[in-house]
Amino acid sequence: MRSQQVLNPKATGKLLKIISRIVPVISLLSIALSLFLRREITCTFSFQSPEEFEPKAKEAVLYCLPSLAGKSFHVRMHRRGFKGRISSPEEERFLNRILLEELAKIGNPGRITFEQPDAILVVETLGQQAGISARNRQDL
Repeated sequence: MRSQQVLNPKATGKLLKIISRIVPVISLLSIALSLFLRREITCTFSFQSPEEFEPKAKEAVLYCLPSLAGKSFHVRMHRRGFKGRISSPEEERFLNRILLEELAKIGNPGRITFEQPDAILVVETLGQQAGISARNRQDL
């Protein structure tokens, strides 16, 4: 017969606190690893609020500008966190517009397409962390 140990409520509470702190870290590492394995990450950034997200995302996607010059593309956002506070479709449209405007300014206009694009710019968020990567047609 096996003996069973029962955790007292205080120890159970401490264990749950430790687990609740570890789970977000494991989730972030999991996403980071999947990004790394699937595609090159162009840049990462942290943000504290939805208002801070847009300017930082704009600055980050501009690093991809040279690789999008004269090409067809679109931005795809996968958001985890800030539900109801950051709208993925709105942010995708905002970043698409920024990229099109900047490409036009440098004289190498791009175009938005969802049918066989030359590239897809992927924005992934987990809580207050974000990563941006560019996938070209060969990766798709």
